[in-house]
Amino acid sequence: MRKSVVGILGTAKNTGKTTTTNTLLDNAIQNRLSIGLTSIGYDGEDLDNITELPKPRIRGVKGMLIATAERCLTAGTAQIRPIVRTPLKTPLGDIVIGRVVEEGLVVLAGPNKGRDLNTLLQGINELECNLTFVDGALNRLVPLMETEALVLATGASRDTSTEFLAHEVRSIYQIFGLPVWDCAEPKPWAEVRDAITLVGKKGVISVPGAGSLIRDHEVERILSHLHDQWHALYIPGIINEGALSRLLELGSEHLSGRAIVVRNPANLLVGGNSVILCDLIDRMKGIGVQLMVLRTLPILAVTVNPFYPLFNRYGDHKYEMAWVNRDEISRSVKKAVPIPVFDIIQDGGADIFKLICNYFSSL
Repeated sequence: MRKSVVGILGTAKNTGKTTTTNTLLDNAIQNRLSIGLTSIGYDGEDLDNITELPKPRIRGVKGMLIATAERCLTAGTAQIRPIVRTPLKTPLGDIVIGRVVEEGLVVLAGPNKGRDLNTLLQGINELECNLTFVDGALNRLVPLMETEALVLATGASRDTSTEFLAHEVRSIYQIFGLPVWDCAEPKPWAEVRDAITLVGKKGVISVPGAGSLIRDHEVERILSHLHDQWHALYIPGIINEGALSRLLELGSEHLSGRAIVVRNPANLLVGGNSVILCDLIDRMKGIGVQLMVLRTLPILAVTVNPFYPLFNRYGDHKYEMAWVNRDEISRSVKKAVPIPVFDIIQDGGADIFKLICNYFSSL
């Protein structure tokens, strides 16, 4: 049985994801929990590779479990004693689970596939870890669906318009709040796990010639197989807003009163713009179509960061550090969602950590 796993989801680079992670790690350690840490992909450079501005680094504290590529074990200043070599491969070597024996900075390079992250989390769990954090990002969202809850980190580095940030956070929250499909009939993913599938009173059938994705040119063929006996269309792969919009445009009369089911919110967000997707969801509701998911995750809290890199186009043509009004960004995002919102620098992480402990009652 997996223990508590929290994904830290950044909407863009420099939105405060690493600062959020460090703050939560500090609180977990203060509460004497056994902590695990890994990342989706690579994280740990000193300078941003685009802006050349300094980036916060993740700190490894004595006793913490770190899951990272072998060559990253010695890339930071922390001393990490390897415990388990996993079969998971990265360009920087096999992923190794080790324990920090001397405090310092760590470099993370973890799996970029969901099944590999699941395997890694099971390995961490076997080492008696109370709480594991997974560093991720919106463009690396799909593997994060293997976690149990999320903290969303956004900020002015994503966009300096606080109105846009509030709208995007609200849209992401709404997509993660889509209803979970609880079908009494045979589950399509048990029989045709990776194919576009029609679910009806007599069971399930895969759409001939269709794979796991809906592309624009395939919409008409899929619609041609719809009939009165089906009540759900299951799409296991990523679907972008263009294909979804065309599906609604051409098939509104066939889809009315039925459900479109996707594997999880990540398959929607990776393939499209969250704001446009929410507009499409509203259109679907208007014609009696319900968009549903097989699995979702709770977003426990949002952190906001007023910092952004400002390009000096009239001077030395370099980036410099800049900030939007921190009260305005917090106020705007707080109005947008019904969950707690924190300025991670000003508010710290104690209250977010309490939310995590309340959600995982075993902590």
